[in-house]
Amino acid sequence: MDKGHGFVLSLLVRIFSPRSRLHLKSLASITAIFEHIYHPLLIFDAETGDLIAALLRAGNRGAAARAVSVLRRIIQILRRRVGDDLEIEIQGDCGFATPELYEYCESDQRLEYTIGLPRNPRLERKVEQLVEKAQADFQNEGIKQRQFTEFTYQADSWEIERRVIAKVEVHEPGLNRRFVVTNR
Repeated sequence: MDKGHGFVLSLLVRIFSPRSRLHLKSLASITAIFEHIYHPLLIFDAETGDLIAALLRAGNRGAAARAVSVLRRIIQILRRRVGDDLEIEIQGDCGFATPELYEYCESDQRLEYTIGLPRNPRLERKVEQLVEKAQADFQNEGIKQRQFTEFTYQADSWEIERRVIAKVEVHEPGLNRRFVVTNR
């Protein structure tokens, strides 16, 4: 939002959830080795690369576990400090593809999201013609082909249809199809 200052306050946030392993030796037995897997939640300012927040979670939690609660708290703090006009876009991979995250972002007009979607047969059928075109162009031209399309889609776990953008690539290593869901 402009507010007459000639600029829009915005922040691009990337959420990331790598798996890490930590090997610990038991104090009770020198030969016993316990492996603990941790699943951190990391939130970065995408423009600067600065770490905004980190949460160490148990390894048996999914990528999206507690993501909404952490984002909600961060956004409250940022808007309190920067102002309510702060527009935020959240980006994440398919591990964050949950209705809870979409619904949270959709409840606030100043929150946009672009989240990866895991491939599935229904999505793949939506891009079949694009795949055929890209494969034919690659065979004819011999150079990497990249095609994009968009459509509305409703997964079984979603209450509403959402906008999906698809990318189809055909090149030497083979076929690559990617999907994101977005409210942008």
